[in-house]
Amino acid sequence: MINLFLRFQLLVELGVGVCLGKWAYSQTLEPPDSLAFMRYSGKELYSKECWDTLRFAFIKKKVEIGLIFPVWQAIHGHEKFTVLEGIVSTETPDNPIRGPHISEEDFPNYHYSHDFCFNVFPDSEYKHLLCYFNTANGQWACRRHMHVEWEIGMASGNKTNSLRTEMQKGNSAGFISYGHQRQQPLKHLPAIGDWVHLEGIYVWDRGHPPAKTEIHPIFFMLIKRRTPEIYQQKKSLRLDLFANGDGSAFYNNFPNQPHFVFPVFMNQKDYQVKIKLPDYLQNTDFNIVIQNEPGHTAPISCSVQKINDQELLVQVPWKSQNLPNTVKFHQVIYIVPKENIDISDYQNVVVVLQEFKRIKTVDFLRKPQLRVFVNIHQKYYFLNEWSPSEDILNKGWGKSCKRKWKFQITDTLLIHKDSIFRVQFNAWEADGVDKVMGQLLNQNCDCEYKTKKNMVKSLVHLGLLFKGCKDDVLREGYQYHRANEIVGKQKFIIYNQGEIQDDPCPFGRYNPTKRLKLTYSIEKL
Repeated sequence: MINLFLRFQLLVELGVGVCLGKWAYSQTLEPPDSLAFMRYSGKELYSKECWDTLRFAFIKKKVEIGLIFPVWQAIHGHEKFTVLEGIVSTETPDNPIRGPHISEEDFPNYHYSHDFCFNVFPDSEYKHLLCYFNTANGQWACRRHMHVEWEIGMASGNKTNSLRTEMQKGNSAGFISYGHQRQQPLKHLPAIGDWVHLEGIYVWDRGHPPAKTEIHPIFFMLIKRRTPEIYQQKKSLRLDLFANGDGSAFYNNFPNQPHFVFPVFMNQKDYQVKIKLPDYLQNTDFNIVIQNEPGHTAPISCSVQKINDQELLVQVPWKSQNLPNTVKFHQVIYIVPKENIDISDYQNVVVVLQEFKRIKTVDFLRKPQLRVFVNIHQKYYFLNEWSPSEDILNKGWGKSCKRKWKFQITDTLLIHKDSIFRVQFNAWEADGVDKVMGQLLNQNCDCEYKTKKNMVKSLVHLGLLFKGCKDDVLREGYQYHRANEIVGKQKFIIYNQGEIQDDPCPFGRYNPTKRLKLTYSIEKL
């Protein structure tokens, strides 16, 4: 009976988008003309239903689980890449759209690790990608932002996960963190305010009605940094290029994958990206410096050429050079002016992460398994990597009752005195459901007895009752700083904030707010 009860609760509340009742769109409603290019009209998104009858004692309940078969429905097929360009969002009181972060909760049977997520305000020529059908009012609507995701390849070390070995060591298992080594920051991920060019699979996210469009996963990413970088003592533009056919558990080029995983054909095209130069580089002469970064395996480099006084063209000749689909591009491009530009208004700012404290745990009678990521400006750190243990996920800080983590992680920034930068952390506690991360189920299967049986077999077990049916979502804390507002050396404390969470296991309702505290200092030199 316990298993049956958990089965019902999990399907309803696990966060994979399952909900009670029949979701159906109007049989006659058509999208407006401007959206006629879309492959799916609203009514087609939820036409595949999958009902299951659950029994617990004298209770009998029908549950529709078709929303996760599939969770992500490809709009233009599983091979064609869709392009998105725009500005990475920030989170402020006036703009509640969340900034870049690692997802605190993901459906374990559809992932090897959690996703790196961010939101993009599209440039004008890409705003057509935002529209979706709103079941609440029966109208087509367009959002302000596009949600995008790329699996992180870190922080999952359960025993049955085939990619666990490197993650347990603190290294990367692939995906967007490919090439990462323990205690090294991730420097190529998007930060607030950056301009991005992205290419990936354009999908309907059906798991959280109403269905919304996403780029999920991404395979090709070029970032134009929001703030200039001082390179060779000159005010320069930094571009980060990262391209990798391993986007998610369902789209990758790993060997020995299940039959329902789609291979990614990176060599289907040559990639070209136009970059608008910032004002200080327009109508000037400059040098172009291209550096290979850890994880770059391609035998060639990208090319960069000047189109005119306002634009550059970055090219990756994947198809014309007949490069294998499995090679990776990871390069940094600096556009360095030949003439000196005054940098007297740039200042050295030193940020030191000092202590992370667990004020109050969600777990009871078991060791918390915390996973904590910190973002400082354009760098991301996985704090578990500073644990004294070799296995950073199942031992040491990764599974411990220890409340204070002490370290001295130093990041030196050379930024404009009026520029803002973010210090942010987000976290979760890996609970019972994390034990099946990477045990993949086919999201594109038919609704049949075997489908339902496989899901229940994977998700519902007594371990969940004692170890948590969901990962404990602890959300994030953040603060923005401006270099010219720092006086001497100052100490800062930020707490996590988050909405009330419900775990279907007993005593699973909790408020995550102010359970975690990050202490750091900032000094202006």
